[in-house]
Amino acid sequence: GEFDWLIRYQLGDENTFGGIGVVDEEDFLYIHGRTRDTINIGTTGTHQPTLTSLTYQDTIFFNGMPVVGNYPKTANYIAKYDTLGNRLWGTYIYGEKNMSGAPNLYKYDNYLYYFGFTSSKTGIATPGTYMSVAPLALPTEVTEVYQVPFIFVL
Repeated sequence: GEFDWLIRYQLGDENTFGGIGVVDEEDFLYIHGRTRDTINIGTTGTHQPTLTSLTYQDTIFFNGMPVVGNYPKTANYIAKYDTLGNRLWGTYIYGEKNMSGAPNLYKYDNYLYYFGFTSSKTGIATPGTYMSVAPLALPTEVTEVYQVPFIFVL
């Protein structure tokens, strides 16, 4: 058959990975994934409409010695498209460090459930949630490879 429509949702110089997570009862598409792209994903009025930094500074430990450096940051994203391929909204999901692993998006009843992993301690959760900031007392050896799960309900 022929395409009804085709859209490219990575327009910048950085890699964007992902795919269609779910299609709802009205045939709206929810795409999600990971990106370093700072354009054409987020929209005004969403959780995180812009990706503000592509690097973060951290201390990692190599052979027991601390190494301070700048590391590349990735963000997760969710976007909703209508049946004609128009983006209705999009949001980035990121903290002060890196998003990691393969994020997942599921629909159940009238809710979208989005979960993944991060090495960020702040910037992920919304105020008033169960744990809006990660616990402060983590060992100094915790590095970028430390991952904690998170879940969003939309």
